Amino acid sequence: MQHGIGFLRYIKKRSVCNLKRYVLIAALAIVLFVGIGIYFLAKLYGFFDSPLSPIAQSDIPQVLHLSELPVIPNSLDIVTVEKYDDGFTSPFVKIQYKDGIALKMTSKSGTYKDMELENIQIDGHYIEWYRSNDKQVYSTKFNHINYSFEFAPNLNDQVIDYLKSLK
Repeated sequence: MQHGIGFLRYIKKRSVCNLKRYVLIAALAIVLFVGIGIYFLAKLYGFFDSPLSPIAQSDIPQVLHLSELPVIPNSLDIVTVEKYDDGFTSPFVKIQYKDGIALKMTSKSGTYKDMELENIQIDGHYIEWYRSNDKQVYSTKFNHINYSFEFAPNLNDQVIDYLKSLK
């Protein structure tokens, strides 16, 4: 009789261990399916999409809520025109030039963190000059639009030419 009771205890102990294992596997499966569902739902609503999207140069007034196309320096050397509109912050247009200069146009002025700031004047434009070791930014307001030119230090002369064309 003793032998039979020991066997029942063994089976009961083994059943409890198996039950714990099955519950753990079921919980992991539920978490996995819920996670996959959240991922696909977020993807469906564009959560993982880049807020930068290519646009035509003629679409810039619509993005910046303007009545006409703003002055765009050296428009023949443009490689890409992209808009950023996440629905929360002010939209902006980013123009990439062949020489590596990037122009960011927006209705709001911005600051560049971790960069040294100096106020200068070039050809009648008041400029906020941000600089670090590898990047510089000339930011100015012209016709109610903030123009921020991001460039490598060796491209300073080209950016000054771009600024002079803002008339």
